[in-house]
Amino acid sequence: MIVVSDTSSISALLRIGHADLLQRLYGEVLIPEAARDELLVFFSTVPEFLHCRQVSDAGEVKRLCDELDLGEAEAIALAHETRADVVLIDELNGRRIAKREGIPIIGLMGVLANAKMSGLSFQSVP
Repeated sequence: MIVVSDTSSISALLRIGHADLLQRLYGEVLIPEAARDELLVFFSTVPEFLHCRQVSDAGEVKRLCDELDLGEAEAIALAHETRADVVLIDELNGRRIAKREGIPIIGLMGVLANAKMSGLSFQSVP
């Protein structure tokens, strides 16, 4: 399964110490360079299972940036390029545009629901 993510869900999971849920559910997760750069503003490193990929179609990113921030635009463009099974995105506008572009979406709540259905245990950090 190919999963591409923007920044927000990964950042939320890193903050509560459960980014490993993504690895346990999906193996590797692809992130565009913009998402990696956004994560590195707040975190000293990114988990090894997050594989950064450069988007090759700059025109597609530019077109999407008319409606989205760079991280979301690159995530959607990367999902197109890799023929991803799903893009992990939480922002409403990003979700709407991913759907419009024909890319299946999942958000953080969907990840948590999948983890529960898969029997993965996790508890919030106090």
